[in-house]
Amino acid sequence: KNLVVEAELAENYNYFYQMEKISRARLGQLNQLSSAPAPEGVSYKPIPFSLRVTGTYYQVMSFVRELENGPRLLRIRNYNFTRADATTNSLALDLSVELLSHP
Repeated sequence: KNLVVEAELAENYNYFYQMEKISRARLGQLNQLSSAPAPEGVSYKPIPFSLRVTGTYYQVMSFVRELENGPRLLRIRNYNFTRADATTNSLALDLSVELLSHP
């Protein structure tokens, strides 16, 4: 229940779109990246995603909070904050995350 299925691309994307709706941040880019084969005997396989979230500080942090507290097991690998638009004080957050799956 807490793991993703690598082949269910639409379901995996929908997970992030639900967080977008709750946080009111804008999910501008979302990509499920190819994963390496899991070594034999490993219980879990990381499925990598890259995404870009924009919005106010509150919206972006709310999105991160949803990631951390959501039902899926994940790890944030990399992140980068930038100012998306100086006139509106919006932020952009580029994330690389890994959700866990069965091999």
